Amino acid sequence: MIRRLTFIFLFILLAVSLPAQPPTIPASNIQFTFVGCNEFIATWNNGNGSNRVVFVRESSSFSDTPVQSEFYTDNSVFGKGESIKNDTLHYCVYNGTGSTVRVTGLKNLTIYFVAVFEYNNGSGNSSYLTSTFPTKDTITKNIVADFTLTPTSQCINGNITTFKNKSYCDLSPLSFTWQFGDGDSSNFNEPKHTYKTPGKKKITLISKGPGCYNYITLNDTINTHPKAAFDLDPNYLPRNKGVQCLLSNKFNFNNKTTMLVDIGGVPRINYKWYIEPDALPFANGYKAELTFTTQGTKTIKLVSLASNGCGDSTYRTYNVILGGMDISKVNISPKSMYLKDNQFTFTNNSAGFVKNKWYLRKKNETTNFDSVFGKNVVYSFKQAGWYFVSTSNDSSNNCIDTFMQLVEVKNDPGLLNESKIQSISIYPNPSKNGIFYIKNLPNNSSLSIYNIIGKEVLKSEPKHSNSEINLTQFGAGTYILCLWNDGRKFDYRLVVLKP
Repeated sequence: MIRRLTFIFLFILLAVSLPAQPPTIPASNIQFTFVGCNEFIATWNNGNGSNRVVFVRESSSFSDTPVQSEFYTDNSVFGKGESIKNDTLHYCVYNGTGSTVRVTGLKNLTIYFVAVFEYNNGSGNSSYLTSTFPTKDTITKNIVADFTLTPTSQCINGNITTFKNKSYCDLSPLSFTWQFGDGDSSNFNEPKHTYKTPGKKKITLISKGPGCYNYITLNDTINTHPKAAFDLDPNYLPRNKGVQCLLSNKFNFNNKTTMLVDIGGVPRINYKWYIEPDALPFANGYKAELTFTTQGTKTIKLVSLASNGCGDSTYRTYNVILGGMDISKVNISPKSMYLKDNQFTFTNNSAGFVKNKWYLRKKNETTNFDSVFGKNVVYSFKQAGWYFVSTSNDSSNNCIDTFMQLVEVKNDPGLLNESKIQSISIYPNPSKNGIFYIKNLPNNSSLSIYNIIGKEVLKSEPKHSNSEINLTQFGAGTYILCLWNDGRKFDYRLVVLKP
């Protein structure tokens, strides 16, 4: 009895310690139940092994078989599993007892070879059937992700990017995922997109079909633009307001355009100023000022255009109003006189004239040196030079009208200049027929003829140095010829005899 038990124990121990024998019947009938662009599903009929391993090779048929006693770690993602001999060619995609495997991570439009090896396990060792094994190949389907975008560079303000999908696949249906590079996405076939911030945008299109996947990335450039802005410069003048008077208006504009740093650096900005609806600008450059010659509502437009081609515009409206001064009734005469015996007349017959005050200052100075009251004032300057003569008025609408005229007080010419007047000849004098001839008139002379009671009967501005005066229609008598030249007056006595 003891001998029998000992024999049985030795037999079991021997059986356990013996290595496993390789299977005798290989797997068969490999089939591809699905082939996509990046995956396939393979099935087979099992042999008589307790387990089996499946290897896949890209582009070429099998050149190696499993190493006896080696255990292979599988991964259904091609290239992730263990290779047969660390050759990075044959990758284990399945190790188990089943008869199907789904392999992913494949390239599209590529041939792949599949082989199934039966094996038995014994004492932790794998015994493979390598003398015969089934193998089969398949070519994956094709998918191409492709698109175009219009435009490829644009300005942030008003930007719209249009995408043209050019993807195709051997299998359908196709689905798409657009990633616009700003956190937004879309599943439309051909979307449109507006960017909220400037910069280079990386757009990715992911195209998917049954077992198919591909993507492509293109760039879109969104340029920044100026933010046009302006107002009236408060530091220019206290009256630089939105409502100004016609006679004294001057609008000085304060440019407040801003610009974000562009992806290519800080671009140069050009500025153009317009009075709407004028087609041509009244000023170019960062700053501008403008005086209007008519009353009413005025619309100013600033166009700020950056060197990257992106621009912006903005508008502001101002009012020019009438005050109480009628400019047609304001006059300063003459505009030029010699210092000796100079007398300038300042006249303001405007109905709205309230202050009745005139201010005088030298041309190159900023403060007044004198002032006089009156609607009609005769004023004599004490020194030769250029002078501003002005008057202003506060109207009921708080409009300050200002009238200003530049006059000249010249140094007296002396006898040298008077000699050209003394060279004048008037003949015949007296005249029997009332016609007088004048020679050697100085340039820019003006003539006035007065009768004996001081009434002006004739006025002339001869255009030639030799001229004619015809008093025939005024009859016989004595007349005074007043000659004005360079601000000085010279008188001559003319006599018309009875015929």
